[in-house]
Amino acid sequence: MGALAARLAAGEPFARALTFANAAASLCVERPGAADAMPTLAEVLAYL
Repeated sequence: MGALAARLAAGEPFARALTFANAAASLCVERPGAADAMPTLAEVLAYL
């Protein structure tokens, strides 16, 4: 939810923000832990 909110707050169109948030979530569930599992902006952009 944070990735979606951040991209919407940055002025991204909803569809693009949703794609970004989906990529962030995909990366997040591949790692153990909570805060440590959150991907960086660079990681999400590289994934896309």
